[in-house]
Amino acid sequence: MVKVGGTSSCEYLAEEQSQMMSMVRSVTDRQRHRQKAASPTTDSFAGDSVGEFFKAVRKALGEFQTMHDILMRSSEQMTERWLTPEAMWAKKRKSKFWTDLREELYRGQMEKLKGVLKGRERSLVVRGTLERSATSPIVGVLVATKKTEGDMRAVEEEGIPAWRNSVKNPSIIPRVSEEELHSATGDEYRYKLQCWGTDWGRLSTMCLAHDTALVKHTRGIKEFWLIDALGVMERERGRGIGRRMMQEVAERAKAENLPIILWADRDAVPFYIKCGFRVLETHTYGGSEGERPDAIMKWA
Repeated sequence: MVKVGGTSSCEYLAEEQSQMMSMVRSVTDRQRHRQKAASPTTDSFAGDSVGEFFKAVRKALGEFQTMHDILMRSSEQMTERWLTPEAMWAKKRKSKFWTDLREELYRGQMEKLKGVLKGRERSLVVRGTLERSATSPIVGVLVATKKTEGDMRAVEEEGIPAWRNSVKNPSIIPRVSEEELHSATGDEYRYKLQCWGTDWGRLSTMCLAHDTALVKHTRGIKEFWLIDALGVMERERGRGIGRRMMQEVAERAKAENLPIILWADRDAVPFYIKCGFRVLETHTYGGSEGERPDAIMKWA
């Protein structure tokens, strides 16, 4: 039977971090004491603590990397929608430019995941495993953030105008050819790489629609949970892991009497409907006729 394992927030990793810091302080105190009066007992304790500390560090880092990889692979299909044809061709060829661009695209995602793990009071991370066991590997992850009226005010005053300006003035992002990348280095290379591989007009249109709809449908709501990302390893999909992770978030939201809002990619809309969400608004972005829309959805 598939079960959602582990934790109902960032408490699990926070406890790991707390234990690591406790071990660090313990080792430091013992080493300071050992300088005054060394003993075999002290040496043994310090050695054991150091070993446990690094074991906990490796475990925490391994789990973080696994969660990041799951989210990265789950979002690749959506990401392709705003890559340039040149970048898509480079992806098929598995060229160095595609490898570097991929790293840039997900650098921000990794930083966001780190931030979520730090902000325990306003964050929720659910680890999906096949069995409810501490040793069972992570095969799914859900990340949610508690948003406030203040957060939405910032989006309305800063985020939406920025995206609107980008949509109206697409020429502010220069077109870069693959030949120009060969001679670029450092930060210039990173900047040109993103200009070369990203269809900024389409991306800006998507982000503008997302932020506008989010502000519109949360107006007057003091707090709500926003689903930032959900992913399950491809080989484990269809086993109910995603729905069970979402149920854990729903139970938390119900206990706090808060709604859940999310922006669903067109391919994920049916899944979220099965999880009890309803469609508030749909969007397409000037694609082909009959294109399935993305949707902003709500659970309450």
